[in-house]
Amino acid sequence: MARVSRFLFALSLSALALECNDVSPHSAADAGAGETSVVVEDAGSGGASTADAGTADAGATEADAGAGGTLEARVDGGLQLDLDASLPPPELTEQAACGVGTAVASLRSLNLLVMFDRSGSMVTTSSVDPITGLNRWQTATSGLVSFFGDPHAAGLGVALRFFPDDYGVGRCTNGACDAVACSEVRVELGTLTAEPAPADAQEAALIDAVSLSAPASDSFLAGGTPISAALDGALRWASAQKRAHADQETVVILVTDGEPLGCAEDFDDISALASDALAAAGVSTYAIGLADSLGNGLNTAHMDQLAKAGGTERAFFINDGPLAASALVDLFSAIRGKSLPCDFPIPEATDEGKPVDPALLNLNFTGADGAQAGFTKVSNAAHCGKALSWYYDDEALPTRISLCPKACALASAEAHAKVEILVGCKPKLEVPR
Repeated sequence: MARVSRFLFALSLSALALECNDVSPHSAADAGAGETSVVVEDAGSGGASTADAGTADAGATEADAGAGGTLEARVDGGLQLDLDASLPPPELTEQAACGVGTAVASLRSLNLLVMFDRSGSMVTTSSVDPITGLNRWQTATSGLVSFFGDPHAAGLGVALRFFPDDYGVGRCTNGACDAVACSEVRVELGTLTAEPAPADAQEAALIDAVSLSAPASDSFLAGGTPISAALDGALRWASAQKRAHADQETVVILVTDGEPLGCAEDFDDISALASDALAAAGVSTYAIGLADSLGNGLNTAHMDQLAKAGGTERAFFINDGPLAASALVDLFSAIRGKSLPCDFPIPEATDEGKPVDPALLNLNFTGADGAQAGFTKVSNAAHCGKALSWYYDDEALPTRISLCPKACALASAEAHAKVEILVGCKPKLEVPR
């Protein structure tokens, strides 16, 4: 009876495989491809007996598997069922996912608050590039506008605030040192689209704010460089956003061309603002320094200190010159890539409502053009390498899935791309190299 039960189990698995692939025995025969057969092979002698599976009550004959042989059922068309786990698992494709369904993995959205320096030093004659004839403000903001219009930024949430600035209910200047005023953004948070302005309303609002915010050349009228109040305000805004929307990632990007002038000027205190926001709300701070053509005008050690306190390792620096605008675009793109949260919880059930077994789970990527790529699994982040792979937060008790850097870059490069979780098959493992 054991051998008969084993064969009936084979037939049951064959039926399950057909059902998972939306193919029934009748549909294969009706399509003119001939009757679908279930073949049970004799691993010892190479012989086989065939049962007609074209009808629901088809009979079958079991052949001798031989000593130590593998009993396998094969449905014509290539699908093979391994009954005693002695064969290597077949390569996963979405069509042959022998499981119970799929679930869409939703990557958390990313929001950037750009706190941008508009002090008088941004428009001094010493900041004018002799090749382009543009001052530092003109060069930097042209790069900022280009980034806002980059189609790859589609899906990105962006808010904008300048400092020093009198915009809003208070004054974000070195005279007021009002962090609450500095927390009132000039352009409210909105999502960029792939459409150019004015069709993209958020891009249009950001461009308008830049065009209306050129700093005064007089240092007194320009309001100094209140970095502490500006950063404090930015981190307050970002922390409130993060608390209100825990499913979203929010970071601060501080762009400045000088040392603090006005308000608290001790950089240890300024850096503490960033470390406190990181610890309390998980808000990261990026620092971008704008220097003259020789790299002067900034205390790079202070900027690096701020970035490290904000959890982003080091600051980025751009020198005046004809390449400054494109360099700023590249930096913002790099920060976007570094900040994208490529992790998500393991779903409790598929779209069909069936439970998810972490031991039987695969990831499949579909680009905006419909092209697909299967992601392989690695044991942890240290084994990511350059593969399109993923890993669990805890192999023993997994709760979250994280994409390796290359897979993250692919998944986040397109606004309409998607990652699907295929449930019910052994994961395809990345072989260590």
